[in-house]
Amino acid sequence: MIILKKVIRKKVELKAPYNLSHTSLRTYDTIILLLEKGDLTGYGEATSLRVYSEETPESIYEILEKIKIPSEIFENIQNFKLFIIKNAEFKKNEFARSALECAYFDLLAKEKKIDFSELIATLLDEEIKTNRKDIQLIGNIGLVSKEETLEKIKKYADEGFKVIKIKIGKKVNEDIEKIKSVSEVFPTVKLRLDANEGYSIEDALIFCRFIKQNQINIEYLEQPIQRNNLDELARIRKETQVPILLDEDIYNKKNLLKAIEKNALDGFKSKLFKSGIFETIELAKIAKDNNIDFVWGNGVETQIGAFAELKLAQVIKQINPFCECIGPMKLKENITDKEFKIENGKVKATKEIGLGFELA
Repeated sequence: MIILKKVIRKKVELKAPYNLSHTSLRTYDTIILLLEKGDLTGYGEATSLRVYSEETPESIYEILEKIKIPSEIFENIQNFKLFIIKNAEFKKNEFARSALECAYFDLLAKEKKIDFSELIATLLDEEIKTNRKDIQLIGNIGLVSKEETLEKIKKYADEGFKVIKIKIGKKVNEDIEKIKSVSEVFPTVKLRLDANEGYSIEDALIFCRFIKQNQINIEYLEQPIQRNNLDELARIRKETQVPILLDEDIYNKKNLLKAIEKNALDGFKSKLFKSGIFETIELAKIAKDNNIDFVWGNGVETQIGAFAELKLAQVIKQINPFCECIGPMKLKENITDKEFKIENGKVKATKEIGLGFELA
């Protein structure tokens, strides 16, 4: 049967500006891929973020628009994997590749009449397989004032969130003042602090010494300095004993193995847009073999990407139980007919056909 393809570019408005160390977002500029076979449709998404990736909405759209989808890839998953590996367009275009992988697995799961997570589970070794009944999410706070940060933490804590991620990385002295206040008011709340490469090496050391000396309750300091500085990250980690989570430095298993070799991390962060499905499974294997933490999920995505990430979190054991699949929490509207429903800081794991939604 002929596979039809449709590529859509959609601007999705946020409830409020989302401020990071290197940019501020008011909308998501999202590319949606539809693969259609008869009356079934598989969905994938790529929402690019400047600085984070060289890919743009224009480049992602162009690649997905011109790629030819051979029907043979639906004969078996191995054929599809070889198609991905051999296609030169996907070598440095991870966001575009991940959209195709997601749409493919959604369509294939619908064809087989099984849940997306069940199909993913068929690719997993028993040692990295699990079956979570619900997925715990983190609360997420962009670069806002100290006062607003404290208000948001209280709101998240009241709603049942156990881990809060706070964006930092612009002015180290202001960050220190903010996190000191957070620690005093909410001493038991576990924090993830994400600098998004914003600090100089000197500022990163200043901030880490503050964390250590004041015994701030953090799970991780994420990507404190510019990527491709693994030796300096190893030095910061060794000198301060602050747990380091790498994100922008980790795109594939080659990056991860190099960071492990350099002793530059305590854990790493990935998301569907970066590592797709096949590479995510490889990252989970490396996490297991090296006993390092695997934080998962994306704060800049619509329901399409989030639902797919949640399905992977249901079945991959190495993924940290507190996931960051939280992009839809920032949106003004649903773009799918399935609600992104959070109760007590959790999303209930469900069994559906494929990803279980259509576009709204």
